[in-house]
Amino acid sequence: MRWTIPGMIMVLLASLLSVAVYYRHQYQQSEQALQKAVLELVQHQVSLKQLRQKIKTVSQLDAQHTKALEHNKNLVAQLERDVADGRRRLRVQGNLSRPVHQYHPLRRG
Repeated sequence: MRWTIPGMIMVLLASLLSVAVYYRHQYQQSEQALQKAVLELVQHQVSLKQLRQKIKTVSQLDAQHTKALEHNKNLVAQLERDVADGRRRLRVQGNLSRPVHQYHPLRRG
């Protein structure tokens, strides 16, 4: 009976120690998972920032080209109206290296 109380205390201390080691290990794994998640989050934020910048650049280019296209369409329409009204003349000059019949769309060859 003398050895049972110290033996029980030893078993209890060993159990507490093993529980402490187990939870410490779980805590370290959780910390590593948290650090990994934070690193991935930062990487995703950087990627999103770069994508937003690219989208902004593409949007600016699109607006610029759309504006130029609209201007050119208006210019063509104005020239067509001027030609139709007789205010301007249209001159077309072209050089063909082959006879015209070879360019017929239904002919092969």
